[in-house]
Amino acid sequence: MATCCSPERERKASLGEEEQFISVSSDEISPSITASPSSKVGNLSKKSKKSENLEEKRQVSRWLYDLVQNEPQFKSIPITRLKLPGTHDSGCYGRAKFLGRMPFVYQFAEWNWRTQRDNIKKQLERGIRYFDLRFGLVKRGRNVNFAPHHGVMPETGDDLFGENGILNQILSFLNNHGEKELIFFDITDFQDLRTDEDYRIFWEGFMNEEIVRRSLPHIKEGEKFPTLGELWEGGHSVIVMTDQLNRVPNSLKHLVWPRIPSYYQEDVWKGENPQLIKKHIEEQFPKEEKFWVAQCQLTPVGLGRISPLHRRMNPALKEWLQTEHWRNQTSIIIMDFPSDELIYSIIDLNLGLIKNPTMSP
Repeated sequence: MATCCSPERERKASLGEEEQFISVSSDEISPSITASPSSKVGNLSKKSKKSENLEEKRQVSRWLYDLVQNEPQFKSIPITRLKLPGTHDSGCYGRAKFLGRMPFVYQFAEWNWRTQRDNIKKQLERGIRYFDLRFGLVKRGRNVNFAPHHGVMPETGDDLFGENGILNQILSFLNNHGEKELIFFDITDFQDLRTDEDYRIFWEGFMNEEIVRRSLPHIKEGEKFPTLGELWEGGHSVIVMTDQLNRVPNSLKHLVWPRIPSYYQEDVWKGENPQLIKKHIEEQFPKEEKFWVAQCQLTPVGLGRISPLHRRMNPALKEWLQTEHWRNQTSIIIMDFPSDELIYSIIDLNLGLIKNPTMSP
């Protein structure tokens, strides 16, 4: 690192134009979100170019609802059969306030921890429906808050609480589009939360009235999962899960699920070979219908860069999605820096559920 005299110039040269962006808060204007020409999501208006783009933006942000509007048979499909796009380390998109007050070395190494371009609200608007969220405790004087982290790197995104915080980003989306969607919040890897009081503040804050109202209670093994229509008729559109159920207050435990299977083996993912990851994931394909996560990202070694890795992984994933096994067997797919086109490719997998309503071996 000492040999690099201009880290900003090196970062731009390495990441390329598509990776150069400025962190933004949730109250800034979102970029245009439009369906790809090949995407079958929605029934887009052809009135005019302007109205068509507005309609595309609306439908991508609530793609599951629009699929049901166009194909009512979707309401009878069990929710475990759905194919959902997600993000890995969803809160690692950075923010100017954090970068400006951290030591220079942390700014220099941002390529090693940043995994996403957009904040949580924008990811929701682009069609993401599964969020890998890892929070650390943040104390500023007497104020207690929580912020995403990536390993030892703290505050890699917006605070959880606050006017422009992650919780308000989620609630803003839910209030506009979330009545008839299905969104997962997988909350793991807590950092610096040491007491029961720390966890109580977190869980009672995150599980506010709106999240509680929309959360599907935990469905235990052997119990029947609802269809999409039954889910919505019950007023549910959110599933919250964690790997530390023992830290969830008793009053909320019925609403928080244990983590679903999420396949990852560090030595394989650090090998930086997409085909080895494909082989490993395919060996774990379940034979029964259930939610599970395919982690489709490469892990850098040491202070290696994440951005160049996604340029190898994401095109490979798009090819895998064309195969029968991946079309039929996948459930939730998480990615680093997913393009709109890749997100739509996963969304479009759901169209096959009408022709193939049960899982193929």
